[in-house]
Amino acid sequence: MYAMPWVDASFDVATSFRGIWGTTTEALGEIHRILAPGGRIGLTVWGHIKVSPGAWALAPFRLAASAKVENQAAMVALGRPGVGEDLLARFGFIDVERVDVPFAWEFSDPEMYARALASTGPAFEAIQNVGEAAFIAAATQDAQEQVREGLPLRAAINVVGYIARKPGAITKETA
Repeated sequence: MYAMPWVDASFDVATSFRGIWGTTTEALGEIHRILAPGGRIGLTVWGHIKVSPGAWALAPFRLAASAKVENQAAMVALGRPGVGEDLLARFGFIDVERVDVPFAWEFSDPEMYARALASTGPAFEAIQNVGEAAFIAAATQDAQEQVREGLPLRAAINVVGYIARKPGAITKETA
């Protein structure tokens, strides 16, 4: 994502769905390069996780070593108010719009949740620190506290979308 194999101004639209993080922001420069004048970018990032009703679902990631947890916080910083907007402007995008995106994880039971969570990148960092059995046990315990009789296990997590434009207009020559 830092050296895409396309020439400048190749695309009218570029998207990223939770693929650009606070730790990979240089990818926006490459997206700006490959967008035609007037081209649009649409991307989603994790929102303000600490205020998400489903923040409990990400708590096992904090089992990682402290340096990894700090990196995780930097990764999700783009969803905080003003951060993503400022970043897109810094990379030359204009007409930046922020939208809330409804998002929820649902699992049949705490064990399925723990197994699914264990397959993620941040979980790998936690597993490296405490071991897989301890991670699964902690995740299962966290999820058991959220179970409601007759309902799937649900974690609503804030996701934010940004839509922006590269300055200039799309013309017949650049379309």
